[in-house]
Amino acid sequence: MVVRSSTRVQEEGKEAAVAVPSEVAEAIAMAQSDSPLVAAEGFSKLSHATFNNPVGKEAAGEAGAIKAIVDAMERNISNGTVQEDGCHALRNVAFHCLPNLVLAREQGAIAAVLKAMETHPENEALQAEGLWALLVFCSNTGMILPR
Repeated sequence: MVVRSSTRVQEEGKEAAVAVPSEVAEAIAMAQSDSPLVAAEGFSKLSHATFNNPVGKEAAGEAGAIKAIVDAMERNISNGTVQEDGCHALRNVAFHCLPNLVLAREQGAIAAVLKAMETHPENEALQAEGLWALLVFCSNTGMILPR
């Protein structure tokens, strides 16, 4: 017997596997690139794949999207475009997705956004994206129970 939920496929007697949409998997792979341009393109692709898509958000979080974004932002801290796009992608992945809000807190997303904003104070677009990301991270904190 196969049981399916939004992102999990489980066969009887086996551990559930996450069903990751191909566009989400491709976006995460791009975000892990050493190339700032490819990473930024991965952020954009991930933002599009998760926008108003609860299934895509959940799959992205479980597949490591938040960690991939945070790591890419750390690798490319001097690149304002990567920082701006990273803030945008983090916001999209976490918006209205409680499991991803928890992951954002645990995997350094808040610190990554703050570091981006501190490093690029003159970049108004980055500042706006950073504020939106922080708003998303903080707006649902009452729902997140401490571990």
